[in-house]
Amino acid sequence: MPEVNAELATDRNPEELAKLVTDFYGIHTWASGVRDTVPGEARSNTRLCTLVTGATVVEELLGSGPGFVRYRMITDSTSPLQDYVAELRVTPGAAGGSVLTWGAAFTCDPAIEEPLAANVRATFERGLEDLLAT
Repeated sequence: MPEVNAELATDRNPEELAKLVTDFYGIHTWASGVRDTVPGEARSNTRLCTLVTGATVVEELLGSGPGFVRYRMITDSTSPLQDYVAELRVTPGAAGGSVLTWGAAFTCDPAIEEPLAANVRATFERGLEDLLAT
């Protein structure tokens, strides 16, 4: 099971960033790859994200707290990502500021594991940069 993580330290206030991180339905306000987010109609605690490519992704909130959201992607059998669970977190930095982490674990065909993990990591890294630019 591949695990992917991205981390970014910043001098920004953790409480300020936590407001963005914990807004499960507001990811489109800071993530450049997400054009729109609306609450899912068929299931509670889900969001439908429309990506800038026009593709849609359904995600279910598994848990949240001060400074983190944990969610899973709801996929069908045609998706290369299966059992995808991710967490986005902001914590206070040891010397002040904040540390942002975004990680996920998933299953996939071993033949595509390496490029798929690299793509997910790049998405997380870009997302963390987008979050700081907000």
